[in-house]
Amino acid sequence: DPSGLEHWRLAAQELLDHREGKDLLQGVSFEYLDFEAHPAFRSFLRRYPKGCTWGAAGKAIVARVVCHLVLPPSVDRVISIDLGDILVLDDIKKLWDLGHRMEDHHLLAASHAVSLHHINGQLPN
Repeated sequence: DPSGLEHWRLAAQELLDHREGKDLLQGVSFEYLDFEAHPAFRSFLRRYPKGCTWGAAGKAIVARVVCHLVLPPSVDRVISIDLGDILVLDDIKKLWDLGHRMEDHHLLAASHAVSLHHINGQLPN
């Protein structure tokens, strides 16, 4: 939604405004796409069953699955992460490199997370 996008832009800019952030994000680019306005996404939604309700994040979740319809042809791989509840504890490049072994029809998803007692100071979940 527009508010979430604006918060994301501000957070990214805050990182880029600091020297450490610039170093960490070297080679990283941020591009913003209004997927709900994209003709291919709108066409996809029209084919959904009548009466389908989306909820607050429903369309954003669907957009991740059909991102190949809305991203430019120059984009050949995507890592889509729900930043609200995903914690990356290692170099994400390892995940990116898995993409070289995947074929066009492959999809990788995390279905279960282990307890993070070692991260949260042994506090119960």
